Amino acid sequence: MYRRSLILPLLLATFALAGPTTSTTQPADADPATPRGALRVFAQALAAGDRAAILDRLAADTPQDQQLANATADLAEATAAVRKAAVAAFGQEPAAPLGADLSASPAALKRIDASRVDIQGEKATVRPSDAEGPPLVLVKRGNVWCIPVAELSKDVEQADVQRSIDAMLEQSKQMKVLATEVSAGKFKSAVEARQELDRRILQSAMPKAADDKRERK
Repeated sequence: MYRRSLILPLLLATFALAGPTTSTTQPADADPATPRGALRVFAQALAAGDRAAILDRLAADTPQDQQLANATADLAEATAAVRKAAVAAFGQEPAAPLGADLSASPAALKRIDASRVDIQGEKATVRPSDAEGPPLVLVKRGNVWCIPVAELSKDVEQADVQRSIDAMLEQSKQMKVLATEVSAGKFKSAVEARQELDRRILQSAMPKAADDKRERK
Protein backbone atom coordinates (compact mmCIF):
# COMPACT_ATOMS: atom_id res chain seq x y z
CA MET A 1 0.00 0.00 0.00
CA TYR A 2 1.09 3.59 -0.61
CA ARG A 3 2.08 5.51 2.47
CA ARG A 4 1.52 8.68 0.49
CA SER A 5 0.31 9.34 -3.03
CA LEU A 6 2.99 10.14 -5.55
CA ILE A 7 2.47 13.83 -6.29
CA LEU A 8 4.39 14.26 -9.53
CA PRO A 9 1.94 12.46 -11.85
CA LEU A 10 -0.86 14.47 -10.24
CA LEU A 11 1.12 17.65 -10.79
CA LEU A 12 1.62 16.67 -14.40
CA ALA A 13 -2.09 16.09 -14.88
CA THR A 14 -2.98 19.42 -13.23
CA PHE A 15 -0.54 21.56 -15.17
CA ALA A 16 -1.23 19.71 -18.42
CA LEU A 17 -4.64 21.38 -18.28
CA ALA A 18 -2.82 24.53 -19.32
CA GLY A 19 -2.75 23.20 -22.88
CA PRO A 20 -0.39 24.48 -25.56
CA THR A 21 -0.32 28.24 -25.94
CA THR A 22 -0.99 29.81 -29.33
CA SER A 23 1.98 32.11 -28.99
CA THR A 24 5.63 31.11 -28.96
CA THR A 25 6.54 33.98 -26.63
CA GLN A 26 6.29 33.62 -22.87
CA PRO A 27 4.42 36.14 -20.72
CA ALA A 28 6.63 38.59 -18.87
CA ASP A 29 6.07 36.77 -15.57
CA ALA A 30 6.97 33.33 -16.99
CA ASP A 31 10.42 33.72 -15.50
CA PRO A 32 12.04 30.95 -13.42
CA ALA A 33 13.73 33.63 -11.32
CA THR A 34 10.52 33.67 -9.24
CA PRO A 35 8.60 30.68 -7.81
CA ARG A 36 5.37 31.53 -9.64
CA GLY A 37 7.31 32.23 -12.81
CA ALA A 38 9.06 28.87 -12.55
CA LEU A 39 5.69 27.12 -12.24
CA ARG A 40 4.39 29.02 -15.26
CA VAL A 41 7.41 27.94 -17.30
CA PHE A 42 6.92 24.37 -16.11
CA ALA A 43 3.20 24.39 -16.97
CA GLN A 44 3.88 25.74 -20.44
CA ALA A 45 6.67 23.22 -20.99
CA LEU A 46 4.38 20.36 -19.96
CA ALA A 47 1.63 21.55 -22.29
CA ALA A 48 4.04 21.94 -25.20
CA GLY A 49 5.77 18.62 -24.51
CA ASP A 50 9.09 20.46 -24.29
CA ARG A 51 11.23 17.73 -22.75
CA ALA A 52 14.34 19.83 -22.20
CA ALA A 53 12.42 22.68 -20.57
CA ILE A 54 10.61 20.27 -18.23
CA LEU A 55 13.88 18.71 -17.08
CA ASP A 56 15.35 22.19 -16.55
CA ARG A 57 12.66 22.90 -13.96
CA LEU A 58 12.97 19.58 -12.11
CA ALA A 59 15.76 19.14 -9.56
CA ALA A 60 16.68 15.44 -9.61
CA ASP A 61 19.52 14.55 -7.23
CA THR A 62 19.35 10.73 -7.15
CA PRO A 63 19.20 8.09 -9.89
CA GLN A 64 15.56 7.30 -9.08
CA ASP A 65 14.67 11.01 -9.06
CA GLN A 66 16.27 11.29 -12.49
CA GLN A 67 14.22 8.33 -13.72
CA LEU A 68 11.04 9.95 -12.45
CA ALA A 69 11.93 13.29 -14.01
CA ASN A 70 12.68 11.62 -17.34
CA ALA A 71 9.44 9.64 -17.21
CA THR A 72 7.49 12.84 -16.56
CA ALA A 73 9.14 14.59 -19.49
CA ASP A 74 8.55 11.57 -21.73
CA LEU A 75 4.86 11.46 -20.82
CA ALA A 76 4.40 15.16 -21.49
CA GLU A 77 6.19 14.84 -24.83
CA ALA A 78 4.02 11.87 -25.84
CA THR A 79 0.83 13.64 -24.72
CA ALA A 80 1.71 16.66 -26.85
CA ALA A 81 2.45 14.39 -29.82
CA VAL A 82 -1.00 12.81 -29.56
CA ARG A 83 -2.64 16.21 -29.21
CA LYS A 84 -0.87 17.62 -32.28
CA ALA A 85 -1.65 14.54 -34.36
CA ALA A 86 -5.31 14.65 -33.30
CA VAL A 87 -5.74 18.32 -34.16
CA ALA A 88 -4.11 17.78 -37.57
CA ALA A 89 -6.27 14.74 -38.30
CA PHE A 90 -9.66 15.74 -36.87
CA GLY A 91 -9.59 19.48 -36.23
CA GLN A 92 -9.41 21.44 -32.98
CA GLU A 93 -12.82 20.75 -31.46
CA PRO A 94 -13.29 17.15 -32.66
CA ALA A 95 -9.85 16.31 -31.21
CA ALA A 96 -10.96 17.19 -27.65
CA PRO A 97 -11.27 13.53 -26.48
CA LEU A 98 -7.50 13.25 -26.97
CA GLY A 99 -6.75 16.27 -24.81
CA ALA A 100 -6.89 18.96 -27.45
CA ASP A 101 -9.36 21.18 -25.58
CA LEU A 102 -7.52 24.39 -24.72
CA SER A 103 -10.32 25.97 -22.68
CA ALA A 104 -8.62 25.16 -19.37
CA SER A 105 -5.42 27.01 -20.28
CA PRO A 106 -6.23 30.42 -18.74
CA ALA A 107 -7.68 28.78 -15.62
CA ALA A 108 -4.56 26.70 -15.02
CA LEU A 109 -2.25 29.69 -15.31
CA LYS A 110 -4.63 31.76 -13.20
CA ARG A 111 -4.33 29.17 -10.41
CA ILE A 112 -0.58 29.60 -10.46
CA ASP A 113 -0.85 33.40 -10.41
CA ALA A 114 -3.29 33.29 -7.49
CA SER A 115 -1.20 30.92 -5.39
CA ARG A 116 0.29 32.00 -2.06
CA VAL A 117 4.09 31.94 -1.90
CA ASP A 118 6.20 31.82 1.26
CA ILE A 119 9.93 32.21 0.61
CA GLN A 120 12.42 31.21 3.28
CA GLY A 121 15.96 31.59 1.97
CA GLU A 122 16.53 29.05 -0.81
CA LYS A 123 13.16 27.36 -0.27
CA ALA A 124 9.69 28.47 -1.37
CA THR A 125 6.36 26.92 -0.40
CA VAL A 126 3.54 27.51 -2.87
CA ARG A 127 -0.02 26.93 -1.71
CA PRO A 128 -3.23 27.05 -3.77
CA SER A 129 -5.31 30.11 -2.98
CA ASP A 130 -8.41 27.96 -2.46
CA ALA A 131 -6.53 25.74 0.05
CA GLU A 132 -7.32 22.62 -2.00
CA GLY A 133 -4.44 20.27 -2.71
CA PRO A 134 -1.06 19.88 -1.02
CA PRO A 135 1.51 22.70 -0.94
CA LEU A 136 4.32 22.55 -3.45
CA VAL A 137 7.93 23.14 -2.42
CA LEU A 138 10.46 24.73 -4.77
CA VAL A 139 14.18 25.19 -4.23
CA LYS A 140 16.49 27.83 -5.63
CA ARG A 141 19.38 26.59 -7.74
CA GLY A 142 21.62 29.45 -8.73
CA ASN A 143 19.31 32.26 -9.84
CA VAL A 144 16.30 30.14 -10.76
CA TRP A 145 13.66 28.08 -8.95
CA CYS A 146 13.14 24.36 -9.49
CA ILE A 147 10.76 21.66 -8.32
CA PRO A 148 12.68 19.02 -6.31
CA VAL A 149 11.60 15.56 -7.41
CA ALA A 150 12.55 14.16 -4.00
CA GLU A 151 9.99 16.42 -2.33
CA LEU A 152 7.24 15.27 -4.65
CA SER A 153 7.85 11.59 -3.92
CA LYS A 154 8.64 12.05 -0.23
CA ASP A 155 7.32 9.34 2.11
CA VAL A 156 6.51 7.04 -0.83
CA GLU A 157 8.15 3.63 -0.81
CA GLN A 158 10.80 3.19 -3.49
CA ALA A 159 9.01 0.20 -4.97
CA ASP A 160 5.85 2.28 -5.37
CA VAL A 161 7.81 5.10 -7.00
CA GLN A 162 9.34 2.61 -9.42
CA ARG A 163 5.91 1.24 -10.28
CA SER A 164 4.75 4.75 -11.06
CA ILE A 165 7.80 5.31 -13.27
CA ASP A 166 7.17 2.07 -15.14
CA ALA A 167 3.50 2.95 -15.64
CA MET A 168 4.36 6.41 -16.98
CA LEU A 169 6.91 4.96 -19.40
CA GLU A 170 4.41 2.40 -20.66
CA GLN A 171 1.77 5.07 -21.12
CA SER A 172 4.27 7.22 -23.03
CA LYS A 173 5.05 4.29 -25.30
CA GLN A 174 1.38 3.65 -26.02
CA MET A 175 0.70 7.32 -26.71
CA LYS A 176 3.61 7.65 -29.14
CA VAL A 177 2.35 4.64 -31.08
CA LEU A 178 -1.16 6.10 -31.11
CA ALA A 179 0.09 9.46 -32.37
CA THR A 180 1.71 7.72 -35.34
CA GLU A 181 -1.48 5.77 -36.03
CA VAL A 182 -3.66 8.89 -35.82
CA SER A 183 -1.38 10.68 -38.29
CA ALA A 184 -1.62 7.66 -40.61
CA GLY A 185 -5.43 7.87 -40.60
CA LYS A 186 -6.08 4.62 -38.76
CA PHE A 187 -8.97 6.02 -36.71
CA LYS A 188 -12.20 7.61 -37.93
CA SER A 189 -12.51 9.91 -34.93
CA ALA A 190 -10.72 11.10 -31.80
CA VAL A 191 -13.30 9.21 -29.73
CA GLU A 192 -12.35 5.94 -31.42
CA ALA A 193 -8.65 6.68 -30.94
CA ARG A 194 -9.17 7.52 -27.26
CA GLN A 195 -11.10 4.32 -26.64
CA GLU A 196 -8.29 2.31 -28.22
CA LEU A 197 -5.67 4.16 -26.15
CA ASP A 198 -7.57 3.48 -22.93
CA ARG A 199 -7.94 -0.19 -23.86
CA ARG A 200 -4.23 -0.57 -24.54
CA ILE A 201 -3.15 1.17 -21.35
CA LEU A 202 -5.55 -0.94 -19.28
CA GLN A 203 -4.39 -4.13 -20.98
CA SER A 204 -0.72 -3.30 -20.41
CA ALA A 205 -1.37 -2.63 -16.72
CA MET A 206 -3.19 -5.90 -16.03
CA PRO A 207 -0.13 -8.23 -15.92
CA LYS A 208 1.70 -5.77 -13.67
CA ALA A 209 -1.28 -5.54 -11.32
CA ALA A 210 -1.38 -9.32 -11.04
CA ASP A 211 2.35 -9.45 -10.31
CA ASP A 212 2.01 -6.78 -7.60
CA LYS A 213 -0.80 -8.75 -5.98
CA ARG A 214 1.34 -11.88 -5.85
CA GLU A 215 4.24 -9.91 -4.34
CA ARG A 216 2.03 -8.69 -1.46
CA LYS A 217 0.88 -12.21 -0.53
